[in-house]
Parts: sequence; structure tokens; C-alpha cells
Amino acid sequence: MSYERERRGTANLFLTYEPWVGQRHVAVTEQRTAVDFAQEVRNLLEVRYPHAEKVILVMDNLNPINSLPCPYWAWARSDTPG
Repeated sequence: MSYERERRGTANLFLTYEPWVGQRHVAVTEQRTAVDFAQEVRNLLEVRYPHAEKVILVMDNLNPINSLPCPYWAWARSDTPG
């Protein structure tokens, strides 16, 4: 028997996990760019935990999201119109 699989696109999953509470959140995006990553971090900090004094962010080594400055310049870019 021969099995054939047809690819019908791709998606990216951003997973945030809070181990001591046992909660996880998955955000699905069409691609994985620094801007997508920055928007997910912003959502984490400003929407889900706006009153947190400290957030510990543990990341894997996937590019382009493994650069620490990327949320700063991506936020600046995503906030500007046009």
C-alpha cells in the first residue's frame, strides 16, 4: 500500500503555558514572524496579565523569534499606520 499526503497550507501555533496553574493558551497565525511573536507577547502582557508585576518568558530557539529586541521594534512598527 502507498499512502500519499497532500499539503493544504501551513499554520503557526504560539503556545503559552502557566505550569503552576495548569493553564495553556494557543494562538494560531498564518505565519511566524517577529511581528506575530511581538503581538502574542503584547497580548500576554497587556490583555491576559495586565496587572502582573513579573512575567518569566521562556522561549525555544526557533528563528525569527529568538531575538530579545524583536518585540520592541515590532511593536513600534505595528503601532505606526500605513
